Amino acid sequence: MAGMAMRALMLWALSGGGLFGTGQCQAQTYDMNDAGLVLDLPGWEAAGWSDWDFRGTHRDGPVAISVWYTAWQPEITEEAIRTNAVHLTRRIESLEHAKNARVEELKIGEVSGRPTGLLTIRFNFDRVGAPGILYGASFAADGKMIHVAVYGPAAADAKIRAARTRVLSTLKQTKPPAATSAEPLTAPWGSVPLPPGWRAPLPAEAKDLAELTKSTGEVHPEQCAQAVRPEPPDGAALLLLCSRDWHFGVLDEASFPTLEPSFRAKLYGKGAEKVQPGRLYPLPDRTAVIFSPNLSGHTLRTALVPYADQILDVKLIGPAGSGEAVEASLQKVISGIAWSGPDKGAPVYTAGETLMHGMSYNPFHPLKLICVGIGLVSVAGIARRVLKGRDGGEAV
Repeated sequence: MAGMAMRALMLWALSGGGLFGTGQCQAQTYDMNDAGLVLDLPGWEAAGWSDWDFRGTHRDGPVAISVWYTAWQPEITEEAIRTNAVHLTRRIESLEHAKNARVEELKIGEVSGRPTGLLTIRFNFDRVGAPGILYGASFAADGKMIHVAVYGPAAADAKIRAARTRVLSTLKQTKPPAATSAEPLTAPWGSVPLPPGWRAPLPAEAKDLAELTKSTGEVHPEQCAQAVRPEPPDGAALLLLCSRDWHFGVLDEASFPTLEPSFRAKLYGKGAEKVQPGRLYPLPDRTAVIFSPNLSGHTLRTALVPYADQILDVKLIGPAGSGEAVEASLQKVISGIAWSGPDKGAPVYTAGETLMHGMSYNPFHPLKLICVGIGLVSVAGIARRVLKGRDGGEAV
């Protein structure tokens, strides 16, 4: 009797009392146009259905399903799926107020020709305290990652696993993953190979790319070379390399303290005072400046690298808390640039700039020594005249 009561309680939690608690409509085929999926689900009843999300229960319960997508198209690797497990955990916590969710198994397999991350997550139903199990899957779509979660009471383990197999083998993907390119970025300033995991953005990612670009403060992204690195579970990192018609004069350790405030003002305008001073980053053939502004919800690093008579403004933005990874990627990028143009894009300075730099910061500059010498000679001449005048005065 106790077992029957517990089963009834689980069914209540998975139906009107717990899982979705909405009116249900019956169908077998469900189009999710934004996700690029057609779900063939005989025997299932929809509790929520849109172009981007599906939730339902099986009429022979107690099994529930949730299908949705997240932005950006990552490679299907074990690392990506492990971090994507966060999405499945968040979903079961949202729908069922699940507790103690933990990943029990994770592997990469091929399902219906698709590389797919397969996960098993155990948890506890909050409302009834009973053990639950979730069989999940994640696979790539055009600019997206699709997630499938089939779950229910742990006592129905075999049935839930079989339901996932059935769903994955019968769904139709109308928007398969787009081809990606990790070719080096090229522009008039030169070219640079992309670090591992980075690639060119996809057309289907344009909306999310625009939002991420806006966070960097860049207003002319069409004038910049761009690359992205999907970073499950919460977004992507973005790299922008933008040529600027800026010229700041000779940059080295001596002139940096004087020039740094002008760099900061150029980058951040009225907010420059709120940004920590930049720091020099020596490269083999020139010197860059790196800034680390505070940015809510993201991590941002900006490097100014002189080339010819211009500046390459390099921005790299990633999720909050990814400072070390963002810094490492930025340094790798600016260190790997193959510059084009005369003298490999070496910074060009006018004769006047070179002269003023030497006069201002080099105590042994020839002209400064000449001036000092002339000054000394002048002082000596004046001294002789004064002494001579004194001698003459005494002789009178």
